[in-house]
Amino acid sequence: MRHRPLRSALALAAFFGGCVPEAPAECLTLCDAVAEATSACLEAEQLTWAAKGYDDEADFLASCETWAWEQAQLAQGDLDELGERCAASEEAVRALPTPPSCAEITATRWSSPSWE
Repeated sequence: MRHRPLRSALALAAFFGGCVPEAPAECLTLCDAVAEATSACLEAEQLTWAAKGYDDEADFLASCETWAWEQAQLAQGDLDELGERCAASEEAVRALPTPPSCAEITATRWSSPSWE
């Protein structure tokens, strides 16, 4: 029975592992909208994704999906409100002129922490 604490810890990890909230679909859609807008602004301003700190659009999307997951963890169970905030941010990003400037995308504050 030397491994009982380890088994208990593994059982708890497995149990609680299924309770981790996923990012709301609205936040993932926001990531797509920001990626599209950023891609357009970078092209219009003759810049690459490296100017924003990413290897490419896929790298940005992976980072944004991680951000969305983190926001879900920080929402403390209020995923509906988080989804509403993401939907409002997506609306603001999509309302920008075509193509938007990169500064306009940043000004939407689409990635503001959920607690602000």
